[in-house]
Amino acid sequence: MEDGGQRMKLKLDENLSRHLKPVLTHLGHDVLTAADEDLLSRPDTEVAASASREGRILLSLDIEFADLPSAAFGRNQNTSEQRITRITPIRFAGL
Repeated sequence: MEDGGQRMKLKLDENLSRHLKPVLTHLGHDVLTAADEDLLSRPDTEVAASASREGRILLSLDIEFADLPSAAFGRNQNTSEQRITRITPIRFAGL
């Protein structure tokens, strides 16, 4: 990234705008979507496990992810803390 910021590996859930991927990619992030990986309409556990296997941060508007056990993210509760954070949606100019 040109500004010295850290590049993030992200996975966008299907409930986020398709216009978000190019914005985040332009900012220098490595972005895949649920659609890119044929995960549309798949259970939340599959989407979460896919993100975890790839070392990606999962971005979603689906608050039900907070109810999933950490095992759904491919994590053992004894060795890793899984944190779900609710973030207020950001409005991107022109989207």
